[in-house]
Amino acid sequence: MQKYTEISKTINNYLDFLNIVNNIDLNKVVVIDDDINGEKTIVFLKKARKLAYRLNSNHPSSLGIHPIIYCYSRDGRHRTVSFFALVDFVMELEKRTKINEFIDTREKFEDFLLSYDYLIKQIYEKSRDIQKSYKIISYFLQEAITHLKNGKSNHDTAREIASTDKFKYLTVGELIIPNDSFSKDFDKNQKSEIFLNEALQNPPKCKICNGMIHKNSISIDHIQRKADGGFATSDNGQITHPYCNTTYKN
Repeated sequence: MQKYTEISKTINNYLDFLNIVNNIDLNKVVVIDDDINGEKTIVFLKKARKLAYRLNSNHPSSLGIHPIIYCYSRDGRHRTVSFFALVDFVMELEKRTKINEFIDTREKFEDFLLSYDYLIKQIYEKSRDIQKSYKIISYFLQEAITHLKNGKSNHDTAREIASTDKFKYLTVGELIIPNDSFSKDFDKNQKSEIFLNEALQNPPKCKICNGMIHKNSISIDHIQRKADGGFATSDNGQITHPYCNTTYKN
């Protein structure tokens, strides 16, 4: 029974992903006409594929988003709301032609997300509704990019966002909740937390933006460009995100 519940949940998440990418409001009941010949469905699916390529793939447009940072809490729990917020966030970057601004501040931004992950939890817990909170989290991420790009520290960025009317309910300063478990066996979330903590100790990073590299989204860059006489030797190569290598650095 649990297996079928998980499958159903995955299908619903995929459908919500399709709707977000195609600008269909998850908070409204939208009536879509029957697609008699399948053409509209193909358009929907192509837009979703394009965005999926952008998030994490070996496609030249890929930002190589690492799920550990963007889609998991620090205690090892996958957060669907964070994934939906990420989708909306990247779509907003594209719409406002600010992808390169994201790359400019990516190292600081990812450090901010790791340090202030609990603020995202607070945003979600205010409504406890994924559909209502993912856009608010997306806006929070956009505000963080703006502050960091303007030279603010992580702490000042968190403080200034929390001082605005939209986020005045946020409490900057993580509450440490003691673990009172006396079980001798690790549960699923504890195992995930241990793995995430290990993975964050010395992760591979893009040599162009210094953001974390994911194994499914890697491009090998010539340190000395081919146009400048660089050869394909191991000491002239470095790992990067596909977008950083194919677009940003140029």
